Amino acid sequence: MAFGFQLRSAARRMRRGGPPGATVVGLPATAFIVARWSADTIPAQADDTPLTTWTDSVRGIAAVQATAAARPGYRTGGAGGKPFVLFDGDQLLDAGADNAVAAACRSGSSTVLVVCRNVRPTGFGFLFTATPSTGYNLFHNGSEAGFFGQGLQRAPYSGMGLTTLCYSAGAPDASLGRAYINGTCLRAEGKVNGAPGDRVAIGGSPALGFVGAKAEIYEVIVWDRALTAAEVMQAERSLRDKYGAAYSWAGGAFRVFHGDSLTNGTDSTGALRSYPARVAALNGWPIGSWTNLGHGGQSMAGLQVEALVDIDPMVPLLGSTPLHLAAWEWFNQRGASDPQDATIGYFRARRAAGVSRLVLATSTDATDGVENADMLAKRAAYDAFFDAEWRTYADAYVPLHADGRIGLEGACPATAPYGPYFSDGIHLTDAGYDAIAGLVAPEMA
Repeated sequence: MAFGFQLRSAARRMRRGGPPGATVVGLPATAFIVARWSADTIPAQADDTPLTTWTDSVRGIAAVQATAAARPGYRTGGAGGKPFVLFDGDQLLDAGADNAVAAACRSGSSTVLVVCRNVRPTGFGFLFTATPSTGYNLFHNGSEAGFFGQGLQRAPYSGMGLTTLCYSAGAPDASLGRAYINGTCLRAEGKVNGAPGDRVAIGGSPALGFVGAKAEIYEVIVWDRALTAAEVMQAERSLRDKYGAAYSWAGGAFRVFHGDSLTNGTDSTGALRSYPARVAALNGWPIGSWTNLGHGGQSMAGLQVEALVDIDPMVPLLGSTPLHLAAWEWFNQRGASDPQDATIGYFRARRAAGVSRLVLATSTDATDGVENADMLAKRAAYDAFFDAEWRTYADAYVPLHADGRIGLEGACPATAPYGPYFSDGIHLTDAGYDAIAGLVAPEMA
């Protein structure tokens, strides 16, 4: 089936936590899985048996520990009754540097997903490493989690329940990587790759003996290509089904934010300082019930191409759970003869795909250095068109262009300093993103 999905229509029975009307799903893109360390493939043994070896079930890559004091313990009776491997901060299993996992993490197109639970506080909390120190590392230290290699992809998070951490290098384009917690993409940033000689390990870093996790680890799965946002959702569903854990979006809608760098949160100061994250905070949504699919340089026409693989396939995965979408992009589409046509096409396509609620926003101001007279006229025509016609294409409307802080012509100063809301003549400060969030939050509630 398209988009790498294996929706098993013959298997209609629902598993615990499954949304009504959705099918049981397996992992996505199974042909591209190069390693899967799953604790339920470890030969059964007594609780607290120190593990010398954890072998992946795809290629037989062995993660090993020769030092007795540094061996994690095998345990039974974990999430969903499944076994797990218990790490206590100074233990790790080393898979080496010459294998398909290390090669995938060096390739520029890869995805790693870790399933963990009952994480206890520690300094760093590395769960999976493909580089020494601050590179290609997924972590959860009891108060913060995410992808360690990019500071803007680490977020405050102290969840003790079943947690998935994922990094997809090479998505949404070849220069970027997306970091996820429980299926929520925090933001896209420049991707991080491994380097020749870097060692792969579970539970800590072979190069640094003080960075290990204190956690139950159930799975580590590695693909040798980037997963789409919809494929990450499929993996999230599949694994929560396996471990008997409710979906993070259970009981409400799943909310998607799509756009350019102004959605991603360029120049904001943290992973949860983008406008989508601020909308989530204002509306009280937990991580796992929303996702930020913005990234820099993308036009509305480009967003349409992305949505075909990132957003539309989420609808059948969610079953009867509604998908709510807020989308906007003006700046990178402004060179087109009729930029509103791309927006119309995008919103019509999402409606046809089954998105339940569509929220359309317009445009923010930019310094006159990037807006000549023709562009100013185009922007005015674009905003005026949707002022009059938005009901034809969307369920709710946010006229950003009418907001005196970030939208009205002249709101962005012509030269630096750019004031409290703009950072560089196009992008925004935390206060600017807060302004957008305050306008969008009521429409996405």
